[in-house]
Amino acid sequence: MKDLFDSPPANPSNIEVTDADHHQVMLAMALLWSLHPVTTLYHLMRKLDLKQINGRIFTQEALKHSVQHLLANKLIIESANHRGYYRLADTQLNPLYEELLNTMDAHGLRDALYEIVKFRPQHAVYSWPLHDHATTVSIVRLSLLTRTSKTEIDRMATMIGRSMNWQEVLQDALLRNFIDSNFERIDTDLRWDLAYLTIHDICSNWDVRLLPVANWAVAQMKNSLDQIPLHLRLVLAELLLHRGEREAALATIDGIEGGAADALQAYALAQQGQWSAAQTLFETALKKRAAETK
Repeated sequence: MKDLFDSPPANPSNIEVTDADHHQVMLAMALLWSLHPVTTLYHLMRKLDLKQINGRIFTQEALKHSVQHLLANKLIIESANHRGYYRLADTQLNPLYEELLNTMDAHGLRDALYEIVKFRPQHAVYSWPLHDHATTVSIVRLSLLTRTSKTEIDRMATMIGRSMNWQEVLQDALLRNFIDSNFERIDTDLRWDLAYLTIHDICSNWDVRLLPVANWAVAQMKNSLDQIPLHLRLVLAELLLHRGEREAALATIDGIEGGAADALQAYALAQQGQWSAAQTLFETALKKRAAETK
């Protein structure tokens, strides 16, 4: 007698996965943001209740079929170092993440992601409970873009910084694939801090992937200079001087007193070839900074 439960393995040629189904897979990948295995993606889709267009739950075979289709069409990327780990292509990341945030409840997204990656916020008191960089990036991004308070983000940064490079986590979560609308979702008090950290890093390391954040800050300066904190104005002026935009740099620090502002003005004089005046002002700036940092 034939065992009705003993069904043959699915034939990939018989699996029907539509473009709308592929889109559902990509939405779940957007929430994960960075490289994760198909198994994690499968469980997340179930938790988010992302089904096929015909109302059926995604089977593992249908999901694998969709992943191969997306990979062939260069809509997702497979890790060069970990086979079977995937993420969205750069061009797909922000649009699909925006769609998630616009169509799904923030609490539901948090619950789904936290459960799948086994993150328990109540256990994150003294040390960060996760040891995986990619998973931490996913958590941090969702926290930032669902307007988690600056106080809470600062607390997360302290915990994460004890076992990982917080700056790398922050850049992978937001700053290296940035669009202006991201900052509209972030706690207002946190935006200036993120802009400052980013521009300071550009001036030190010339990571061109961070330039969109700098461009956002320059645009804010043109519209509302008086609302920008002094420390951000100073680092913005440094960036503008590096770019050769001397007049804009000087306008940015107009009215600011202190050694840092004097040093930037001396830099501007040096760019004009006024070496003697630049040297004198640099010396004044160094003396002021020494007194300011005592």
